[in-house]
Amino acid sequence: MQDTGHNINRITVKLRIRLKKGIRKFKNVLTVSRQLGINRYNTATIVMDMEDVMLGYDKYSEITSDYDLKETSCVLVVQTEKKLAFVIEVYPINFDLTTINKVQADEYGPYKDTGMVIVTNGIYWKIFKINRGQSIGYLVREFSFLDLNSKDPNDIYKLYRLCREYLRDYGPPVFDDLEAKGESR
Repeated sequence: MQDTGHNINRITVKLRIRLKKGIRKFKNVLTVSRQLGINRYNTATIVMDMEDVMLGYDKYSEITSDYDLKETSCVLVVQTEKKLAFVIEVYPINFDLTTINKVQADEYGPYKDTGMVIVTNGIYWKIFKINRGQSIGYLVREFSFLDLNSKDPNDIYKLYRLCREYLRDYGPPVFDDLEAKGESR
């Protein structure tokens, strides 16, 4: 099945409630954590919790952490049904992500065949697409988690495209179609 466009009505009420609660909860967690200046390991723990509680991935069986792959960040690997879904590179919460505008697939070692890489410090999220056979990933979407509004259907849909349910029903999100329709990153 293919996702044919932005339609908030395809998201179940139960999932919408989970996403709304997650936005409210993690905005508070991230705000406090930013004030504390937590390190990459603690930031990775928060991102794992976001993936589990809000986005529906089981943090014990579907999220793997590889803390030794990179020196300045932690790498989380999300896989469902033993199939690689995407890679999340997590930086410390106060790390400035503005300098990261592309990703190098080879830097992810055994996970280099992923089609999507998310680079985040918990607050800012940058989503990169890596086409098969190419080594450079390009930015297709970015947002600040603290700017999300739990009552805005567009923000709910933005997170829905990262959920396990979306991945199960439609496969990895393709953000190019939204770009072509003029939706903002």
